[in-house]
Amino acid sequence: MFVNSMTFRGNPAPNHHYAGHPLATAHHPQQPQLHHHATTGQAGGPMAHHPSAAHGTHPGAHPGSANNNIHHAASAMSRHAPHAPMGMGSGNITSMSPHMPNNGSGMPGSGSGSGASSSSPDSGKIYIKNLERSIDNKAVYDMFCVFGNILNCNVAKDEDGNSRGYGFVHFDSEEPARIAISKVDGMLCNNQKVQVVKFIPRRDREQEKASQFRNLYVKNLSEDFTDQHLHEMFEPYGRITSHRVMLDEEGRSRRFGFVAFESPQSALAAVIGLNGKQLGDNKFLYVARALNKVERQQEINRKLEERKRQKAGQVFYY
Repeated sequence: MFVNSMTFRGNPAPNHHYAGHPLATAHHPQQPQLHHHATTGQAGGPMAHHPSAAHGTHPGAHPGSANNNIHHAASAMSRHAPHAPMGMGSGNITSMSPHMPNNGSGMPGSGSGSGASSSSPDSGKIYIKNLERSIDNKAVYDMFCVFGNILNCNVAKDEDGNSRGYGFVHFDSEEPARIAISKVDGMLCNNQKVQVVKFIPRRDREQEKASQFRNLYVKNLSEDFTDQHLHEMFEPYGRITSHRVMLDEEGRSRRFGFVAFESPQSALAAVIGLNGKQLGDNKFLYVARALNKVERQQEINRKLEERKRQKAGQVFYY
């Protein structure tokens, strides 16, 4: 049990009939409420609970049923909107828990999508984390269906079928996703502050991570290149937090080292400024982002695979 109502920051959509409806603010006395720390009414004061609904649930709801209570509250808000935007309540959900009913209001099997298209397949997708462990697919759907047409929603589960505390909702366009983020992010759900953000595909996350490096790998150094030389070479590009030329067991240079900058901007500037710099006859400095352990192993595996293909007479492209 976790929620039977939703109190939004403002209105879930351009319609102004949501906040004043009793079911938008009423909650069962034994259940916590989904709300924001500083939620206010349209007049600027605290959002008050409707007196007639403070100790009951929507007719037909089962007391203590979080899923039913959320759905009734969301449905009531949608019914009382004279111009329900973005196909509210008409979603077609494809990834939900098996017990979710087909209630004829856009639940599984309705097939009543709005047909909206967007420039990116992921533009309408949001990521929700810090979910209370009892929240399932049905509850997430009921929480977000008021914002627009849902194509898919899913709470991630472990091998035992228990919630991992995060999930995804995929709207049919970017606009309802944007509104959902603005209204639900930072709200309390069963005494846990949920975070709702725009979904970023793995490939984009990896690219962003790669562009935010601070540690550099430097090779092709001369045998007499010391830590002091390394510091003097990289210091013009920004504040250095650590630097080291790697030595063998006998104290001789292994002709490579590492430099760590305080900021990613400094590290990137050093790569641009020093990578490929000529140090001597036919010697060129190599400067690049330092790989972590997993990335180094992946690089080793890639090179091994490349050698195998070359031995087999195959051309290997990147």
